[in-house]
Amino acid sequence: RFRAVGRCTFGELDGRRYLESGCEANDRFALRFKLRREVPLHCFEFDCPDDKARTNEIILEPCKKPHDHYEMQCGTASGLEHRLTNRMLTHRTLYWTTSDDVSAVFRCVHGGQPAAVAEVRVYEVETGAIPSAAIPPAKGPTPRRSFVYYSEDMPINDCFMANQTSPEEFDKLFNRLAATMKYVGQDTLAYPAVWYAGIVEGTGGIYNLHQHAKDYLQGIFEKFDREGLSFIPLVHRFAMPYPQRNVTRERMSDGSLHDSPVAIFDTGLPNWGGVHFSCSDFNIQHPLVQKRYSDDVDYILAQGRGHASFRGIGFHLAKYSPAWYGGLESGYNDYSVAAFERATGVKVPADRADPLRGKAYAKWIRANCREKWIDWRCDVLADFYGRIAAKMRAVDPKLKLWLNCWPMFFEYPERPDIMDATVASRMFREYGIDGAKLRAKVGDGLVLGTMDIPAWSRDEWPGLRHPEPAKLRARDMPETADFYRESLRGGFPAVAHFDSYFESAVGETKGSNVITCDWMTELGWRVACLNPSGRNVLARYAIPLKFADVMLFSKGGFLCGLYGTEETLAPWMQNFRALPAVPFVDVASGHPSVTVRHGRADGHDYWYFVNTSAERQELSLALPEGAAELVSGRPFDGRCTLDAYELRAYAK
Repeated sequence: RFRAVGRCTFGELDGRRYLESGCEANDRFALRFKLRREVPLHCFEFDCPDDKARTNEIILEPCKKPHDHYEMQCGTASGLEHRLTNRMLTHRTLYWTTSDDVSAVFRCVHGGQPAAVAEVRVYEVETGAIPSAAIPPAKGPTPRRSFVYYSEDMPINDCFMANQTSPEEFDKLFNRLAATMKYVGQDTLAYPAVWYAGIVEGTGGIYNLHQHAKDYLQGIFEKFDREGLSFIPLVHRFAMPYPQRNVTRERMSDGSLHDSPVAIFDTGLPNWGGVHFSCSDFNIQHPLVQKRYSDDVDYILAQGRGHASFRGIGFHLAKYSPAWYGGLESGYNDYSVAAFERATGVKVPADRADPLRGKAYAKWIRANCREKWIDWRCDVLADFYGRIAAKMRAVDPKLKLWLNCWPMFFEYPERPDIMDATVASRMFREYGIDGAKLRAKVGDGLVLGTMDIPAWSRDEWPGLRHPEPAKLRARDMPETADFYRESLRGGFPAVAHFDSYFESAVGETKGSNVITCDWMTELGWRVACLNPSGRNVLARYAIPLKFADVMLFSKGGFLCGLYGTEETLAPWMQNFRALPAVPFVDVASGHPSVTVRHGRADGHDYWYFVNTSAERQELSLALPEGAAELVSGRPFDGRCTLDAYELRAYAK
């Protein structure tokens, strides 16, 4: 029932003994559990010490093949940037039963940060039912704030141990998803309709991923109509078809691609091999690129038209996305420079016959009219999204256009301005995002989000090992006002938590570093995401409210789950979701760590208090007679105690 790689030791905390993995990266141990397969749902509880820096990855998987993917991925990161409690903390996660012989693998992900567990308890949920977080009913028609289940990838079958091979399996899959969302107070699903190579057409289509059903979008809309949940299909393009298909090495260097959709970089060449950490291969200003996105939106509108659950369309704007510029490195095509000259009257001197003229354009523009160039490109993007929004309004005026922006701040610690107070908003504009310009073109239907990676400081991407203090600056940027400036200017600020997942083929190792044994065959490949331990998971929900009146939070990434943080998040989200999605104004709290805001909707007054620190805070404040907590209904008596990062909502 036990197998280990690396030398395990025992420790003690609060009079309780725990088992600890070795301190080398990938040291791990496995425990075996016999389950009843006929029970549809099990609940695992892991008591883990919160006493030092740890990366405690926990994988649940069938003990023996056949299996080629994870079945439950969870775990915690403690210490370092997270406050320690020096207590045992319980991490609880759900496991949809597919096997009666399951192993839990505890892995030290990063050297010097060992995994550990004191006790594991397994409960049978015989009905398979999950309780829903009780969100107070709305006091009027004004929409409330949202917590979104977000997936930038398409592994939803694996996440819920179901598939889309039949109507019955499809229904089981999305029953589980809907129940899990309600468990923590999530009201909206954001999931790709358009992924890297284009529209996902499902079974029988030319582009299908992870075995999605042919009409999976329709299935989600219909299911969520019945469940009272919302759905925002995502556009997450990586590339687009290029009809000429003649991007040869010769054409990449002779200047003949300048009039094509292929973006010209500040090297004078197109993108030469960059992927995730590079600007897009394509220039958003080209009519073919804009038409491709317009066609994507038409497809989604046709699918969602008439559905009560259809809330809007989201654009996942990672650096490589062709739906924006992605940085000052890209976008120096002839037609871009010519349009800039027409719009501004600036003449950019360069030899138009030079094959590498894009390099000359970039050098002159940056030296002579950098800010004017940036401002003009923000106009281009605002015009484009204004047209997209008009198309959406023609179908349903209530639809939202959600631009979820990921400028990848962690890529640029070498920027000379990385320590500047305005570097975040400057980067947004370099990518083409100006909140005020977008709001002027899109209108009230704009949701402008900024993406945070709470765990990035540990889980750096390979090849991006950054020195201090720039690394700490990038890590802590979401704890500055500048991080939210453009989102605030957009009028409906949103914050997305992107799970910093990292892939590992540790189970495929050979020799003595193998956990496979007579009773277990370890999963070769896995993808991991560790959430902060205990109440630390609330920090990046509470701290943004210090700087911005956030209307929408989302969480997800590849794994698209909350995995063990539900019971900590649910009370917070009960309060957040009870608030109307209207602008609130600051109220003096008399306390540096507590933000208080007031708003009015549907004839009622609302307030929220949020503790933005890791310390418990006492607050005294006068509210009008009759004010009461939205969740409990208790009258407010002028005083309240806020736990670390706690949010409390009131109304009258």
